[in-house]
Amino acid sequence: MAINQALPFFSDYKLLKVILNRTIKNAIDYRKGSSLDFCKILITTDSEGALLSIEDNGQGVSDKVKENIFDMFVKGTNKSKGAGLGLYLVKIGCDKIKGKVRLESNQHSGATLIFRLPNLEQTSA
Repeated sequence: MAINQALPFFSDYKLLKVILNRTIKNAIDYRKGSSLDFCKILITTDSEGALLSIEDNGQGVSDKVKENIFDMFVKGTNKSKGAGLGLYLVKIGCDKIKGKVRLESNQHSGATLIFRLPNLEQTSA
């Protein structure tokens, strides 16, 4: 994990937790099972917010599925044991904080989810 924090980043803790948990869980669940498996996380902040990149070298997503991967009940692979809600929930969480997410992937070559999340107002605790 690498964090380049030029400026503080403020967001919705609960939604950010859902986004990160689901994304990292996918990287773990769909790894190839070799000693070379990885999940790289890069976080960079600036005046607009944060750029998050979560990259793995797992199974990847086919072009056929990629265009709908953030839809409800869409599974990235037929080996999925879930209901196809993981990345749907990631997208919903990202939308709620007015962020953007995109997937870069090739089947059998891993995947990278790239998030652009705006800086939300800092609130007093």
